[in-house]
Amino acid sequence: MNETQYNCYGFELELDDGPIVTYVYASKYLTIKEAELDIKKRFAPNKVSACLLIEDPNKDVMQIQEKSREYYDEIDGGIKNTKDLSSKRKRRCL
Repeated sequence: MNETQYNCYGFELELDDGPIVTYVYASKYLTIKEAELDIKKRFAPNKVSACLLIEDPNKDVMQIQEKSREYYDEIDGGIKNTKDLSSKRKRRCL
């Protein structure tokens, strides 16, 4: 598995409806101060505060999908496993 090229940062974003706590990815080669400036520029003119380096909340999800070979099928609606597909459907999806 390839090493990730991004770090995950959690922050509070001030919106018209009120503040929300969310996260975003930034290059792992940026310092925390540089990443914070990058995030503020991305979400301007909204105010960004409490920007912290956090553990990626999707880390386990990606590992599970790679291990089980699951994919999302919009036509049938939901997560499917490649073992459930006919050979014709496998060739078309993959």
